[in-house]
Amino acid sequence: MSRLGLTPVETPHAERVAAHYARPLLGKVLVTTPVGQWLFMSEDDYKRYLKGGISNEEPLGSELRKRGLFRDYLDFAALGRMTAKRLGLNAKGPSVHVVYGKLSEKTAAAVLDFILTSPSPELTIRLERHNELFAHKAATVNADGKRHVNVVDGVKTSAEDERAGLTQRVKDPETPRNDGALSCFVYGADGSVYAGTGGELPRKEDAELFRIGVAGKNPYPEALEHPALRAFLLAESALAQPMCAQCAYSPYCPVRAEFNHRTQGSPFGHMPTNERCRRMMGLFGVIFEELIR
Repeated sequence: MSRLGLTPVETPHAERVAAHYARPLLGKVLVTTPVGQWLFMSEDDYKRYLKGGISNEEPLGSELRKRGLFRDYLDFAALGRMTAKRLGLNAKGPSVHVVYGKLSEKTAAAVLDFILTSPSPELTIRLERHNELFAHKAATVNADGKRHVNVVDGVKTSAEDERAGLTQRVKDPETPRNDGALSCFVYGADGSVYAGTGGELPRKEDAELFRIGVAGKNPYPEALEHPALRAFLLAESALAQPMCAQCAYSPYCPVRAEFNHRTQGSPFGHMPTNERCRRMMGLFGVIFEELIR
């Protein structure tokens, strides 16, 4: 706990203290859980919690139990449902597909066929340059009623949109997360398929690193098995980042492999000197401050 600025304590009570993250904030201690529940308490109460000294009868004890912070009262069925709701959006494949450039009719058809191979029940295709072929075929798919394909002309996420989305995650921990290498595939004008780029077309010098296939050449299942995609999924997992694995904001914060590679030379990055990490730490501090005031 000393890395977080908290006074070191003895080993937490094994039967009472559940897995959690902690961070000093606004003169108190912010405690969060792996599924995104959160609670502020005084440092003295936090010390009591770690020692197993908070009873079920106390108002604070009731709150801790409700948020899954008492190990002897964990509801594993509920935790499983929450985890599935938060992280299961892209379990069947990416739900967002971003198409860049002016595609030939042949390439456009191949990209559409590749996208529609995804078993994801709901798809959003974002066109950075409007293409009637995409819109027409999407309308045909929607007509069968089996799933919905939403085609939009490209509007990149603004800082305000990003903040609103992160605030929603904190306010409602069960909000489905739509980030990570498996949430969004990107397509170039030549049909190249990229992953791990956060919805952006990679720089020319990075294209080979982020390419997981070519529409019309590599089938969808083959792209999912690409070693690069596996590497990006690992790089964007908080558990694979030593600092992220200890951070109170990790249940809500997306790691960006492309940003790490572009600014620090590795998809895994180096969080102590990572500019995005510093920005997100400040942003979440503001979000939590607004929520409790």
